[in-house]
Amino acid sequence: MIEDLRQQGTTFVVDGGDLFWKNPKLSQDLRPKIQFQAGLVARAVSMLGIDAMALGPGDMALGRELVLSLAGEHELPYVAANLTCQGDAPFPAYRIVEKDGIKLGFVGVLDDAAPVEAWDCDRTDPLDAVAKAVARMGKVDLVVALGGLDTEQAHELARKVPDVAFTITMAEQSLSGHKPVGRDQWLLANGTRGKKMGALRASIV
Repeated sequence: MIEDLRQQGTTFVVDGGDLFWKNPKLSQDLRPKIQFQAGLVARAVSMLGIDAMALGPGDMALGRELVLSLAGEHELPYVAANLTCQGDAPFPAYRIVEKDGIKLGFVGVLDDAAPVEAWDCDRTDPLDAVAKAVARMGKVDLVVALGGLDTEQAHELARKVPDVAFTITMAEQSLSGHKPVGRDQWLLANGTRGKKMGALRASIV
């Protein structure tokens, strides 16, 4: 599907979070299986190519050491604007990707469900973090926020940071949740029946 989309024009591939696991808890019985599976998924994503990824609570359930190891080994482009660990940011707040003369800025945030204590980390306010990241980003054609923001937070983000054109959330929303949250600003959700791949076609005018 990704290759089909790429043949139709400039394509950016992103993940809104929880690529490796579905919730903040992971039993000891399942842990070896899911950790092995995460390695396969990380390798596949790296081979296919991905432009930006959010860190979800389910990803964090695998443990800080493993996630950082997978991110380093497979060059996974995580963005996490509101995560610090002992004063340091394990991932950049944002990244800018340019293709065919189109420059997109991606910023990632963690939601309240993120098990930051288990990582010995701190989570700051997501909306403030997005605002600061966008201010540092400079001029881009489009800004995309990735992470676990719900509908209310997406509306608040639209008011606070009008430069964010799309918010792509891994939080469960009905598919009718694909709706404007501000003027020319949209919230895109993954539905309520498991994680799905979606395609967004947009024109920059």
